[in-house]
Amino acid sequence: MKFNMTQILMLVACGLVLFTSEAATAKPVTDLPKAVAAAKDQGKPIFIYLYDSFWGMHCRVLEENPNADREFAKLANKFIVAYLDTKNGRAAFVTRLKVERNQTYALVLKPDGQEIARMENPRTLEKIIILLEKALKST
Repeated sequence: MKFNMTQILMLVACGLVLFTSEAATAKPVTDLPKAVAAAKDQGKPIFIYLYDSFWGMHCRVLEENPNADREFAKLANKFIVAYLDTKNGRAAFVTRLKVERNQTYALVLKPDGQEIARMENPRTLEKIIILLEKALKST
């Protein structure tokens, strides 16, 4: 299949629109100290999705495609997003964040690290969206 210059330019333009749309979120951070540093630097709250890789895929609501839902992607741009594996309770941050092993959590912290919202076992993206909206109102 051959493309003419107009078709190539249209494809490039469409790609740029998709890349810069509200649905394009930054890649999640996988390190808590880096997330806190970025939050302080950017003045954004931190959304932390904690999961335990030891227990498999059933609790990984966000990992497959966090940009699939436009509402979540739009909200996520207002946060530093971190996906953290508790490593069956052995991760260094488990005690600090007061989480139990073998559980999934959605947490929101202020840029200074103070917790403002928590949900244990968020099973749907809709529940996480509600948590993020409430957290934004309290910041």
